[in-house]
Amino acid sequence: MSAESREEWQEDEVNLLDYWRVLRKRGRMIVGLTFSCVLIAGFLSYFILVKVYESTARIIVPKESSGELERIVVGRLERSTGQLLGRLLPPTERNRDIFIAMLKSGTMARELVERFNLKERYKVAFPEDAVKALQGATEIKVSKEGVISVTVQDKDPRLAADIANAYITLLDRHSARLPGTADAGRQRAFLADELEKTEKALREAEEALRLFQENSKGLVVHEETKATILEAAKLKGQIVAAEAQLEFLGADGTKSIAHLSAQRRQIKRMRRQLAAMQQSQQTSTPLGSTIPGGSRGDFSHPSAQAQELGKESEYLRLMGGVKERETAYQLLIKQYERVKINETGDLPTFLVLDKAITAERNSKPRTTLYMAIAGVLSLFVGIFLAFFLEYLERIRKQEPGKAQAQ
Repeated sequence: MSAESREEWQEDEVNLLDYWRVLRKRGRMIVGLTFSCVLIAGFLSYFILVKVYESTARIIVPKESSGELERIVVGRLERSTGQLLGRLLPPTERNRDIFIAMLKSGTMARELVERFNLKERYKVAFPEDAVKALQGATEIKVSKEGVISVTVQDKDPRLAADIANAYITLLDRHSARLPGTADAGRQRAFLADELEKTEKALREAEEALRLFQENSKGLVVHEETKATILEAAKLKGQIVAAEAQLEFLGADGTKSIAHLSAQRRQIKRMRRQLAAMQQSQQTSTPLGSTIPGGSRGDFSHPSAQAQELGKESEYLRLMGGVKERETAYQLLIKQYERVKINETGDLPTFLVLDKAITAERNSKPRTTLYMAIAGVLSLFVGIFLAFFLEYLERIRKQEPGKAQAQ
């Protein structure tokens, strides 16, 4: 090794030792700063920052065949854009692209803003601002496998899941109204509306029953009366579903009179059965406490005390309401799925892979990530501050020497 190389090596070694001495000298400050920043970041993200939850609904679009609907939609897009989209879009992706466009549309966002009263929730003055806020909180993407994901973020985990599922419900309803759909498509749209109303009523009934149970703990209900109420409520739900089917058949001019008559006879038979159940219950209970179970009849049940009788009556009313709506919802679901299976023509359909569920843990802020970022940044800041303070200290030491030299 030459003398010049040895001198450069010794100079580098001296510089590294100087750096180490500075870090060692200011080590407590660096560690203290880093530790403090990590603790502050963790405290802020865990206790101060607003927690955001996200829920995701996933659907997949099966491979479709070329049909009349596809030609209509693509033809309209070609006329509006002036491009030959039929040659540009892969045949297996056209329905999927249509669904994505629907999910990202302002029309769908406005419906969701109105349904969930998001204008008040987002605290904005105009509906369009709420639409922009909703679209900003929603992410719609497609995986390489072709799965469409709808992810919604909100401070309320249940609301995030409800909005994500509502996106899929609205998509199903709007796709059923596309031009070129067959009779099954119209029935599917009708049943989708009924399902939405029934599901909302079911949620409200379940919430009312839950609140009543919390405020009336220790309430004893006669099992025989409870069984009768549930059976009657189940029959009511069946009547509701049958009437919904009859309403659609009456609005559809293609159905025969014999078909409508058969449906009406079935409803009358169930109503007679319900009336017989009510009459049997009333004659078997002399105390005759009424339970307003709806527009189709009331029920009576025995009880020893007047106060407990009122509580039991209210409980059975709420419980019967939940059972009625639950039965109607289940039957409408079965009708809806049967219509989708039997649906023919060019209507594009999709399969729901995952419904959005209420998140148990927040997605933002990510406490661990924030603490790691704060730790790395504060470490670099601490090292820079250590060398800066060392630099200032050297300058202060050199100033007296310069003054004496002068």
